[in-house]
Amino acid sequence: MTEQPQTPQTSQTPQTTEHPKQPEHPTDTRASQTRARLIGAFTELMCCYPIDEITVKEVVAKAKLTRQTFYRHFNSKEDILDAKLDALYTECFAYIESHAPATYEAFLAAYFAFWHERHATLQTILEHNPHWLFTETAHAYTHRLYPLVRPFFPSSLGQFFPDFLFGGLVLAEATWLERGCQESPEAMAKELSEYWA
Repeated sequence: MTEQPQTPQTSQTPQTTEHPKQPEHPTDTRASQTRARLIGAFTELMCCYPIDEITVKEVVAKAKLTRQTFYRHFNSKEDILDAKLDALYTECFAYIESHAPATYEAFLAAYFAFWHERHATLQTILEHNPHWLFTETAHAYTHRLYPLVRPFFPSSLGQFFPDFLFGGLVLAEATWLERGCQESPEAMAKELSEYWA
C-alpha cells in the first residue's frame, strides 16, 4: 500500500504579526546618561556646599565631563536643579499612583513614605542651602500631583485650592525634613488629613 502525501494543514486563525518595540537610539541613551551624570554630580555637591557657591567648573569636574558637554544639556546650574526636581516629582507621582490611594490620608502616607526614603540626601541639601530653595521650587512641582488628590475634595473649592493645599503641604514637609523626620509617614498623614476632617 502506498502512502498518500499529506497536505499540510493550514490554521484557520490568521497569524498576527507583532511589531517589535523599537530600541532606544544609542545617541538618546548617551544623552540621558550624560544628563544623569551631571545631575548626580550637582546633587553630590549640593550636599556639601550652598548652591550659590557651586560652579559649573566643579560640576563638570565631578561628572568627569567638559563645559561644552554641560552647556549642550543645561543653560545654568539652576537648570540642573529644575531637572533634579522634575525627575523626583515624576518618580513621586508614579510611586503614589502605584499605591492607588483611596483616601486623602492614604495619598499623604504614600507621599511622605516616598520622601522618607530620600530624607538623608534632602536633609543634607537643606543643611547647606536656604529653606526657600526647597519650598519655593518644590511648590511649583507639587501641582502635578493634583490629579491624584482631586477626587478626595469637592470640585466647588475653586481655583485657588491647589495653591492653598500644596503650599501648606510643602511647608509641612520641609519642616518635617528639617527636624529629621521624627514622625513616621503614617503619623504625618494622619495629622495632616485630620485638618480636613
